[in-house]
Amino acid sequence: GAKKPVAKAAAQDIRAALSVLRPRDAAWAPRVITSSMHDPGSAAAVADVIEEFRATMGRAGALRARRAEQAVSRVWEHARADVLHRLGGMPGVQALIGELAASAAAGSMPYSRAGSLVGAAVLAPDADA
Repeated sequence: GAKKPVAKAAAQDIRAALSVLRPRDAAWAPRVITSSMHDPGSAAAVADVIEEFRATMGRAGALRARRAEQAVSRVWEHARADVLHRLGGMPGVQALIGELAASAAAGSMPYSRAGSLVGAAVLAPDADA
């Protein structure tokens, strides 16, 4: 329809940008296509590209590798959230953080050092924090 020239120009801009970027995976070079809900065939073309991507990346083992990386990342995310939640409930931690934050805010200690001291206090074998 009326937006077709704009879509073609946008697609060309994206192609130009992709031409200077290195693909994330050697097995697949990103492809730019245009689609419109007014053109039923274009939805099929999008589905075909998606299927080709999945098949190509699957044969290369890239999808399995990516899922494994994502799994590690998600486990770390949940572990961090759980540790922070538990840390906030530990006796003395709020007071320690308050003291160290006051020192950092006063400029007598970098924030990074204050954070490290919290970790050291909590992870010390005889930590009461």
